[in-house]
Amino acid sequence: SIRRQRQMCIRDSFYAEPYSYTTIRPPWACAELRILLTMKKTKVNIHRNPRIIAGSAKGTQLLVSPSARVRPTSLRLRESLFGMLDSLEADYSYILDLYAGSGALGIEALSRGEGLAIFVEQDRSSAATIRMNLERVGESNRGLVVGQSVEDWVPTDMKKFTMIFADPPYQSTGIDSLISEKLKDSIAANGVLALEHESGLTPPNTICDLKLYKARRQGKGAVAIYCDEAN
Repeated sequence: SIRRQRQMCIRDSFYAEPYSYTTIRPPWACAELRILLTMKKTKVNIHRNPRIIAGSAKGTQLLVSPSARVRPTSLRLRESLFGMLDSLEADYSYILDLYAGSGALGIEALSRGEGLAIFVEQDRSSAATIRMNLERVGESNRGLVVGQSVEDWVPTDMKKFTMIFADPPYQSTGIDSLISEKLKDSIAANGVLALEHESGLTPPNTICDLKLYKARRQGKGAVAIYCDEAN
C-alpha cells in the first residue's frame, strides 16, 4: 500500500549512511513517491522528457519534475551543445550543473565519461527527480545533489570543475556576475562553461575570465560556450 511505502521510505531516510558523491535521501519523507503520484494524477506528457543522447546511458529516458519551474533543454539544443563540447574535447572529470532542473545536462556528461558531478537545484521536487534519474542511469555513486539555490550554495571541494553547466530561468539577470563570483577560484585551467539563455538575448563576452567561444540558437533557447582558447 502507499502508506506502507511511505513508512519504508521514512525508515530508509533515517538509516541511510552518508557518503561522498552519492545520492543523499532528502529530509522530507517520500518526495520521490509524491512526484510519481503527482505525475500520474496530472497526466504529465512524458514526450517532453529528455533522453540521454550518447555514452553508457544512451537512450535512457529521464524523469522531469511536474514543477512549473522546470524547463527541459530541447533535444536539438542539447545535441548542438554537446557537439560543440565534443569539438573542444571537453573534460568531464569534475562536472557542475547549476540550476540543474531534471539533471539532464550533468547526467549526459556523466554518461560520456567517468567523472563525478554536483547538481545544484533549490526546488525540492526537482532535486528528488535528479536523484531518481541518477538511479535510472546507474550513476547514483557519481552524483551529489545539493538542495540549495545557486545564490546560497558555496563550493566546498578543493577540486576544480572541468565542466560547468548553467541553465538559469530565462528572466534572471546578473547571472554572469553571480557565476563569476561563485566560481572565481573553482574552475580548472582547461575548464569549459556552458550557459543556456533565451534566444533573444545576447550572451556576455566573458564569464569567470573565460571567453565566449561559440553560441547556438534553437527555437526559444540558446546556448553559449566559454573557455580559455589558449588551452
